[in-house]
Amino acid sequence: MSPPENAKRSNEEWDAEIEAEFQRVSKGGGGPKKGKQPGGPSRAAKGWQREYTIVPRAWEVALLDVTSAGTYKLATELLYQRWYLDQKAATRDHPIAVTNNLALSLHLPPSSKVRAIQELEQLGLIKAERGDGRSPRVTLLKLSKV
Repeated sequence: MSPPENAKRSNEEWDAEIEAEFQRVSKGGGGPKKGKQPGGPSRAAKGWQREYTIVPRAWEVALLDVTSAGTYKLATELLYQRWYLDQKAATRDHPIAVTNNLALSLHLPPSSKVRAIQELEQLGLIKAERGDGRSPRVTLLKLSKV
């Protein structure tokens, strides 16, 4: 019985193969992708998981009247994004860009995103700034500082 093919390799050949695999994976050339998830830290961050979003009472009462689940989804995501950005001093007062990618991460098509923003504006929960060819930038209103 002959030895397996792998047993005939020298240490140098093994080292070269391992180094080549390391270079391929570390340059993003293969393997599982570990990129950023919308609205939070990378999947590679061990142990962290978004467990809940705090909803101010004024928002809770206003959202009782929404006509679309998409509006509710976008509202809670905007509250989370505001909290997330507030953790960084440099972005504390910046408006939140509501991109199509953000909407798609909530399983909202772009048309539903537009309707949800309009409904949140009508409820007085956000102020949206729209620009030509730009994603709307929203500022959250009715947020009480504790």
